[in-house]
Amino acid sequence: MNELRAAIRGTEEFLLGKAAEAGAPVVRPTGADLDTWKASAARAQERLVEEIGGDAPAIWARIQAAKSACS
Repeated sequence: MNELRAAIRGTEEFLLGKAAEAGAPVVRPTGADLDTWKASAARAQERLVEEIGGDAPAIWARIQAAKSACS
């Protein structure tokens, strides 16, 4: 994992911790629950990009490429 991705993950963890401290429910799915969530999220992302239309598919492709570059 590169430094940028590590920094982003560190920030995410910090913010999730602050949300939990403030009383917000923080759910961390694992195993089969995580697999189900990932599949559902991927379908929701596809529908959202389709509904937005216009340049959304090209922009989403660029976001995904950047995400892969940070992995």
